[in-house]
Amino acid sequence: SPKSGWALLKKLMPKYHDNWTANSRMRWRLFDKSAAPSNSPARIDSAFQAVSEMMLEMFDGSDEKLADIIRHSSEMKSADEREKLLVFIEKNYPRIPKDSTLSRDEARRILHLHRSAPNADWTLDEEILSRYETIYDALEPEDITAKYRWLFESSQVNFPQGIQETDDDEKDELDYNSRVLKARTKAIHILSAEIGIQGISAMADSPEITGILAFTLSRIEQTKEETAYIVSTLKNADANANFVCLYIA
Repeated sequence: SPKSGWALLKKLMPKYHDNWTANSRMRWRLFDKSAAPSNSPARIDSAFQAVSEMMLEMFDGSDEKLADIIRHSSEMKSADEREKLLVFIEKNYPRIPKDSTLSRDEARRILHLHRSAPNADWTLDEEILSRYETIYDALEPEDITAKYRWLFESSQVNFPQGIQETDDDEKDELDYNSRVLKARTKAIHILSAEIGIQGISAMADSPEITGILAFTLSRIEQTKEETAYIVSTLKNADANANFVCLYIA
């Protein structure tokens, strides 16, 4: 099935820190042909090229598949193959539903990873990263909650600008935590103006987001009406009691 085929292709694409062992090729009564294993760079690149071409042929305009292609484009060892995938991505990202964020999340992850380790051997050049950033910016959702949701989905926030570490781990952690809180606080103010406390509370639809949203809100001064609304949600049949408890705590 196409779904199984796509999953198989994903597993065959290169990944960071990959390793493999060459196997002897199959031979049936072809005694004049060599079956010795070959793991030459050219052979390996040709295999990845064939897999990437099949992925492009199977692309159906979905955000999920484009996100996979974006991920693999950053992990291709061949600059030519990476360029081929990037050109395909730049041509096809406008087909993605505007408020679907998988491809944007993947572009942000790549930007964060490479800009946080600018001197690593595997880091992409800034010229290439700027193209991922263009894709990231172009995929910004129109829906305000989808636009800022990524800041609250995980305790680890992947800023597209990356993070610069120093030899002082304690200071780095404090600086990072301060940056995260500042970004989340700014997002809460924007969301509050657009969708109100009712809309913000509705975003708490998973355990991770519930805890982070409640903590962030507790660090920001609320009006009496906003606080009363948060507490009043306990009356609802589907009340998120954890959200209210963590906010009060």
